[in-house]
Amino acid sequence: EERSCLGAFTWRREGKPDRSGWILAMSSGLLLALAFPRFNFEYFAWIGLVPLLLAIRQATPLGAFWLGGVTGSVFYLLTLRWLVHTMVVYGHLPLPLSLLLLLFLVAYLSLYVALFAYLYRWGTLIIPAWSLLLAPALWTTLEWGRGHLLTGFPWANLAYAQFLTLPVIQIADITGIYGITFVLVFVNTGLAELGEALLSGGRHQPASALLFRVAGLSLLPGLVLGYGWWQINHYTTRQEQIFPALRVALLQGNIGQEEKWDAARQGEIFRVYAGMTRQAAAQDPPPDLIIWPEAATPFTFQEDREYTGRLLSLVREVGRFVVLGSPAVERRSAQVRWLNSAFLLSPQGGVVSRYDKIHLVPFGEYVPLRSLLFFVDPMVEGGMFSPGDTYRVMEIPQGRFAVFICYEAIFPHLVRRFVQNGARFLVNLTNDAWFGRSDAPYQHRAMVTLRAVENRVPVVRTANTGISALIDPLGRIRQETDIFVRTILTGSIAPSPYPLTFYTRHGDLFAYTVMGISASLLLSLWYRFRFRRVTFFS
Repeated sequence: EERSCLGAFTWRREGKPDRSGWILAMSSGLLLALAFPRFNFEYFAWIGLVPLLLAIRQATPLGAFWLGGVTGSVFYLLTLRWLVHTMVVYGHLPLPLSLLLLLFLVAYLSLYVALFAYLYRWGTLIIPAWSLLLAPALWTTLEWGRGHLLTGFPWANLAYAQFLTLPVIQIADITGIYGITFVLVFVNTGLAELGEALLSGGRHQPASALLFRVAGLSLLPGLVLGYGWWQINHYTTRQEQIFPALRVALLQGNIGQEEKWDAARQGEIFRVYAGMTRQAAAQDPPPDLIIWPEAATPFTFQEDREYTGRLLSLVREVGRFVVLGSPAVERRSAQVRWLNSAFLLSPQGGVVSRYDKIHLVPFGEYVPLRSLLFFVDPMVEGGMFSPGDTYRVMEIPQGRFAVFICYEAIFPHLVRRFVQNGARFLVNLTNDAWFGRSDAPYQHRAMVTLRAVENRVPVVRTANTGISALIDPLGRIRQETDIFVRTILTGSIAPSPYPLTFYTRHGDLFAYTVMGISASLLLSLWYRFRFRRVTFFS
């Protein structure tokens, strides 16, 4: 038997993970994966971490690290398995190399779960009274870090599993997605500790501690649900009558990724979108705004004189405002910059405004560390793209709006800047053809719904192959399309009359507060431990 030197807890070397510990860790990874689209067993997010937490509390800290790594590996392998299809079909990489790259990414992402498990286990040894607060604080802090480090990859953050549970996600207008994550991990931790107490017959927990956990498990989710129901009722009773409706038509052209830049298909692709534009404009009542998806034009707008002229003539013919995605080129003396852009065209056939995508996809639109990775080419046709630098807000008579493009939808701190600048509704242009018939289009759509809630503005999503959707400020998906169908989605939205939300004005203040709590708890842990003989790697 080995004593922790704190006089309050002992464990055995044999307490390192056994078979049951590994099974519990894998179970957590599976449950969390099933909580996300397309499975949508969203209630699993409330219990998915319980098996891991129970296993952690029976392991050494180093054992907990490996258990967390197993949970993360199972979760991310299941959630991101679609990346292999993208790399093989569009990156033209051999299958073995694609699998290896997926494993590298999964290993990196799993480190965050492993680090959570390691730090949480040490916290339960040294400051057990604070474990109920430590776990959600640590998980939230690490999730925020994953969304920012190395350009950030906040895909499949825990909160997105709740996108269909409207009362739960309404707190995002205050806390962002990190408040939802905090509550989910808080409940998982409380259930794990209650389960451990019941299994041990209450020998290791005083009655007052158990009562505190029961009260916390009731109070915090209750407050979240109460706020959510209040917001839903508040919106339903008065919101949609304040501002006049804006009618939009979303063109889902369903052009295969392998066809988009085939010169032989250029004329046919243009005819598809031209025909859909005329069909949309002929509806009664006609739309105020017709929206093409990301990179919809099979040519470089403004550079190709023939097709640019035909497009502007089409817009004048239908007499509607049109938003479309197209590559743009900036030529400055010897320098040429390619941009992934969105253009707003007026009914008179002029360019009103342009937005250049700010957050590009690593290895998709550009290659990071290009001098070292000189042998790697980006997957998007047209070469290396450059990022834009302006959070542009566009305007039509019915209201001000902003466009964000594809990958940018997963970055809440980026999207809120558009609403800060005056956008009263948001337009998301995307091309999810990269993902094939996988879970990824559904996961991507789930993340967009939270952007609506955070900022209390409607979001219009136009996707080349789907899912196109109309999303209201509560995150309700009012209308949506299936994937890989050619269709026009027409509907009405109301530009938001809400004042700026707390989240829009202050951003990730909640996350920063939680990070401060995590830092304080870890400093307390370190202070209590600094003169001990047992290392952090026991």
